[in-house]
Amino acid sequence: VLGALSGGQPSPQAQGNGGPAQAYRRLLGQLLQRPGLTLLGMLALIAAIYLTYGRFNHGVEFFPEVEPESAQIQVRARGDLSIEEKDALVQRVEQRVLGMREVKALYARSLAQPDGQLGADVIGTLQFQFVDWHERRPARDILADMSQRTADIPGLMLEFRKQEQGPGGGKPVKLRVSASDMALADQWVERIRGEMQQLGGFVDIEDDRTLPGIEWRVRVDREAAARFGADVLSVGNAVQMLTNGLLLATYRPEDATDEVDIRVRFPQSWRSLDQLGRLTLNTSAGQVPLSNFVELHPAQRVGTLRRVDGERSITLQTDLAEDARLDERLRALRASLTDLPDGVTITFAGEDADQREAANFLITAFVVAIFICLAGLLAIPSLPVAQYPNVAPPQIMIYATYPGASATILNETVTSLIEEELNGAKGLLYYESSSSSNGMAEINVTFEPGTDIARAQVDVQNAVARVEPLLPQSVVDQGVLIEEAGTGFLMMVALTSDDGSLDDIALGDYLNRNVVGEIRRIEGVGRAQVFAPERALRIWVDPAKMTGLNLSSAEIVAAVRAQNAQVAAGKVGADPNPIGQQLTATVLIKGQLDDVDEFGKIVLRA
Repeated sequence: VLGALSGGQPSPQAQGNGGPAQAYRRLLGQLLQRPGLTLLGMLALIAAIYLTYGRFNHGVEFFPEVEPESAQIQVRARGDLSIEEKDALVQRVEQRVLGMREVKALYARSLAQPDGQLGADVIGTLQFQFVDWHERRPARDILADMSQRTADIPGLMLEFRKQEQGPGGGKPVKLRVSASDMALADQWVERIRGEMQQLGGFVDIEDDRTLPGIEWRVRVDREAAARFGADVLSVGNAVQMLTNGLLLATYRPEDATDEVDIRVRFPQSWRSLDQLGRLTLNTSAGQVPLSNFVELHPAQRVGTLRRVDGERSITLQTDLAEDARLDERLRALRASLTDLPDGVTITFAGEDADQREAANFLITAFVVAIFICLAGLLAIPSLPVAQYPNVAPPQIMIYATYPGASATILNETVTSLIEEELNGAKGLLYYESSSSSNGMAEINVTFEPGTDIARAQVDVQNAVARVEPLLPQSVVDQGVLIEEAGTGFLMMVALTSDDGSLDDIALGDYLNRNVVGEIRRIEGVGRAQVFAPERALRIWVDPAKMTGLNLSSAEIVAAVRAQNAQVAAGKVGADPNPIGQQLTATVLIKGQLDDVDEFGKIVLRA
């Protein structure tokens, strides 16, 4: 048709024997006699197809679901459970799904504290890999079988998740509710959950609000403490003897590459809330009970405080039912949330945001592609090869540790200070932070697409360096880690001892010394994390003997720090030196102790 429009003549038609082939040739001949009308008709047919699809389509799905190769079970439970109790519950679930022929490998993990990507009530995860798809049932039927096998375990709520498809991570529906008044934000989160349940199509609804719980707050009467010659710092040191212990120094064993913490605290039998009322403090007035000016009060637990762009926010996530479409359900949900009050903002993220971003990119790409094709018709020999643009924004992760701090203190003294310094960074798109009650702070800094990731990391490091003098000394000592890495895991590797001769501490030490360094040197690896306890040196003190010897925890800390210190003594004969000096000699002073026996010989009081 295009040839006929340009003035060419159709070739002579070959003669056939009739039938469909002959009818097809006659139709082509008639169409070529009217090329202009034929071209207009085809364009009209293409337009009609698009209009019909836009009017009667069943929605758009950018990331269609395919049969997954792996899946995950998230085990949820409420209550102040110890790690042993959590592990026992996870093992019950693990025993129910072990032995299924469709499962090729299973990896179970019990969590003392869930990370920022999991719900606050997740106590463990089970990740398993399926056999090849042609040798098993569909993943939907396998997960339904697992759900039936574990349905009678009391006190647990299990969430079955298939392998994520497409660029999105987590659940497909994600809403972020931000407000200056957190009570109002809580109210709207409850309303959104109710609307989702009433509309239907939403399953496994969860949010990241703090779970109900108790935290104990120590109130110090400063005036009464001053009369006894005590202060808040000495009280805090005494209380830490019951909790995490006082950090004295660091110690590097001969067979390890990393330093371990040296902490002093009471034995396990002394570490209870009842013991707080029996503690005494060594002051200028002698041994004084803490109960004279210290009170212990229960309060609502504050687990994790999350802020996005400086505003407190609550994230709500949910899965979709099997027969539900994402765009249709979100339209219905948006229609039910039209009466937002002032000060409340609801942001739709998750797979919906990914689809809208992908749609905008595709529309732009199609328009650009049309112009490229037209230009290519004129200059095919010189048509350049273009690379697809990078649509994923670069991210920098900041990790900080404040041992013993609550989520509120960590947010006020560390997270907020770093966030304020990050404002104004070149190319900054937004940042998200998480301050947990286990003393861990994470800040995810996202830059505009196309930003040089190396330059962005340098800017973030400079911002953190400027704010370091304002951070608590304990945070600076632990170090603020800045990495170019995503929040997901590419691979998880389990190391076991076949004969049981190595415990988890020895296995973790072997990983740190021999494996982690090799993995980090692989090109493209952003972060290698070891989920294993580290070696540490613990100093146990006897409170009764402390009282008898009139010793305080501060004196023990000072003695260990003073006698386990590295001293740079210098050189004899170093410049400036007298005329005729020919030799120089380095002076070495053994400061840091090498083994446990040397720590046992520390003199606390002469």
